[in-house]
Amino acid sequence: MPASALIRENIAALRAHAPFSEMSGADVEYVASRARLQYFAAGEVVLEPGTELSPGCFVVRQGAVEGIMPDRAGGAVAPPLALGPGDFFPIAALMGSRPPSTRYVASSDLFCWLLAREHFDALLARSPEFSDYCNRRMSALMELSMQVVQARYAAQNAQWRLMSQPLRTLLGRSPIGCAPETPLAEALAVMEREGVGAMLILSPPEARPLGIFTRQDVIGRIVLPGLPLSTPISSVMSHPVSTLPTSATVADAMILMADQTIRHVPIVEGDAVVGMVTERDLFALQRRNLRQLGDSITQAREPGQLVSVAGEIREWSRSLVAQGVAADHLTRLISKMNDLLTQRLVELLAQTASIRMTDRVR
Repeated sequence: MPASALIRENIAALRAHAPFSEMSGADVEYVASRARLQYFAAGEVVLEPGTELSPGCFVVRQGAVEGIMPDRAGGAVAPPLALGPGDFFPIAALMGSRPPSTRYVASSDLFCWLLAREHFDALLARSPEFSDYCNRRMSALMELSMQVVQARYAAQNAQWRLMSQPLRTLLGRSPIGCAPETPLAEALAVMEREGVGAMLILSPPEARPLGIFTRQDVIGRIVLPGLPLSTPISSVMSHPVSTLPTSATVADAMILMADQTIRHVPIVEGDAVVGMVTERDLFALQRRNLRQLGDSITQAREPGQLVSVAGEIREWSRSLVAQGVAADHLTRLISKMNDLLTQRLVELLAQTASIRMTDRVR
């Protein structure tokens, strides 16, 4: 135990800052008698994020420290968090019993008390003032972190459409369509000239959608069967067509695309088509879109690949949260992805079990 004079000096220094100024004398003495003073030179790393728990709670006595949350590329997710005398860290990691996610670096000559993790836990249990302060501090840090993340995504995705935005606000050019009897050669030429990935087959004159033909259909429905280009497009179209009204939202379109694994959704007003929303419209600014995630799941050949996709889904869902996606829409989207993951995992495990059984028989 430190000498009595040193304990009294520690108590006096701690009392100058909250929450120690509000705590009982016995609780402050508990900290003062167990904390150990440590020194860090300017630029020295105090605490590194990783897989190990923090050795304890660092309380700044003199100097300053910066908290930097690194991203995967080695940069910073947010501006550094400046901490000075009386501040302590890493609160969230200690209270959550998890490794720290922030790098703490001394920005000047730094003197810190280190209160061991078991003593920090004991202090939380014995001091209501300390526990309340830590909870309020953690809530404030989480709110600040969310604001930074939201601002970051807002800056990166300035053109992102709000999930609750009606599809009518996305409509631009008139839909590209043709009559059912249109020859394939003519329909393909129009698609190439207009630069579109899908052709709607419409019933004249009310423009009611009868079917749809996409670029992805060309090889399987025309090239491989060897169909002549004089064939009417109605013979190779997909039908019936999944449509949405102009009052439906961006989230509705995302869910429909995920549910039916399609890339194009005609938008109707009454029975008439008034436009087309594509996967590119909805996910142009997303690093990984919903269809790509779905493809990664269905094309996985081992469980390890599904683990990687699960991480991408978590990152994708964080970006949606940061963009203000409504909880019900987000839940439905993530549920859809989880269902696909579970289904594919069961298939892979069944295949593995079958292979092992075959090997035993042999």
